[in-house]
Amino acid sequence: MKNTKETNDYLSGLTPSFSQNPICKARTIYCLNWYSKNACLYKFIYYALSIINIIVPLLSSLIISFAPAQDKLVAVLSAIASFCASLLSLWGAKDKWTNYRSVAEFIKMHYALYLSQAEPYNTPNSDSLYLNTIEQKMQNTHSHWENTQNNKDDDSEEA
Repeated sequence: MKNTKETNDYLSGLTPSFSQNPICKARTIYCLNWYSKNACLYKFIYYALSIINIIVPLLSSLIISFAPAQDKLVAVLSAIASFCASLLSLWGAKDKWTNYRSVAEFIKMHYALYLSQAEPYNTPNSDSLYLNTIEQKMQNTHSHWENTQNNKDDDSEEA
């Protein structure tokens, strides 16, 4: 789901069997849009940098083989490959992509359970239970990210 329209279309396709809380729907739309947008962004970054990391060294090898006098070009291509590899490592694009996608799928699954009033949302307090469940998942994801960042900071201070 890349935009608000796709999210609204998805959510409209789920027809609730009860009067849906507008707060739950609004929060779901906002969170799905945010997590889906960021998952798509980091997926693109991951694949773009990975493809560059594959193609640039191959080009360097071809240039060395067929035009050995192009040392400066080979040096530039090697620098580009190193830079892209560093960005992949620094940004953790694949981890972010999979984490954001995982949270979006979690929200979609629980929203479907909530709308169908399936277990655990077959109780009178299903609205608050649903919101607490997705908020807790997002908080856990954020805490995991903070811990990862703190560990990176600790590692760089020791070096």
